[in-house]
Amino acid sequence: MTTIEHPSVPASSADLPPVERRPAMPSGFKAGGMATGIKASGRPDLAVVVTTSGPAAVAAVFTPNTFAAAPVRLSRAHLATTSGDPRGG
Repeated sequence: MTTIEHPSVPASSADLPPVERRPAMPSGFKAGGMATGIKASGRPDLAVVVTTSGPAAVAAVFTPNTFAAAPVRLSRAHLATTSGDPRGG
């Protein structure tokens, strides 16, 4: 196997610039999360992201599985209703 090194890729994580670790939300959105009891561990298991300044464009990738779960079927239906595409796209 041949390894090709690219000059712009740092050799190690020590060569990377420092990253500020703080949550950031783009303007026009709000988000929240909580534990709803889905996970046995009691850790947060639900997240909600909403727009605060009107409609927003979305994109989705769904399973091709014939037996998709209820949330997948519901999301497909919502996208089909709002986009006019019967595939939900």
